[in-house]
Amino acid sequence: MNVEPPPSVAFQIGDRTIAKVVYGTAAGLWALGVATRLWVLHGGLEGWIYYTPNRYFGLDRENGLPAWFATVLLLACGAAAAVAGGLDRSAAERDAAAADNPAGRREGRFWWVIAIAFAYLSVDEMTSIHESFGESVARRVMGEFGERVFFTWVLLGIPAAGLFAAASIPFLLRLPRAIAIRFLTAGALFVGGAAGIEIVASRIIESGGPEAMLRLPYSLTVFVEEGLEMAGAALFLVSILKHVRDRHGVPRVVCPGRPDDA
Repeated sequence: MNVEPPPSVAFQIGDRTIAKVVYGTAAGLWALGVATRLWVLHGGLEGWIYYTPNRYFGLDRENGLPAWFATVLLLACGAAAAVAGGLDRSAAERDAAAADNPAGRREGRFWWVIAIAFAYLSVDEMTSIHESFGESVARRVMGEFGERVFFTWVLLGIPAAGLFAAASIPFLLRLPRAIAIRFLTAGALFVGGAAGIEIVASRIIESGGPEAMLRLPYSLTVFVEEGLEMAGAALFLVSILKHVRDRHGVPRVVCPGRPDDA
């Protein structure tokens, strides 16, 4: 007797739903961080309570919730890039017209470069490698000029970002124009926040000393920097998911069903 296989259960989560969750969470944590720091600056917290909200919601705290979310977000970008690369390469290999054209395979390989880059950024978000190793190298390379800059890692970070952007040009040209523009916008937001705003913060600390970090002008740079970084990473993740949907359809998760007890 033929026994039919048990029914399976399939479900899918669209990129628009994920976009709402990612953007909403990022905006909520950023708003909490801004409110917490402004409250602290105006002396609204006293005693041990003074440190508690800023410890958990401070935008410049390496072990706070915004930093944890940024770490997960960057790691998700890396994972999504790896998935997109695998799907794009498989599609290129199935395309008979592209059998003699290695462009699809090159595209898949660069997705893996992006995945590795975001995996590093995720680790760096929690460990601050750029602020220790990067500053040490920058001071050695730049000499006295590096000593005069507070966030010296930007002296190497900006050229490194420029080289990565240049290496990305062939990859971006092979993508649909709308997706390439999204990626460029996301990269500009992230690098502008991570490196560009830190240059402004460096000048504020140079002119006002370490005490300037407790004042409003420096806090404004923290708000803008972290906001741009979150926005850039969130836009990149959503853009990857949109690319996957447009090219390969909405991913579906299929769970095998159970046979009836009868």
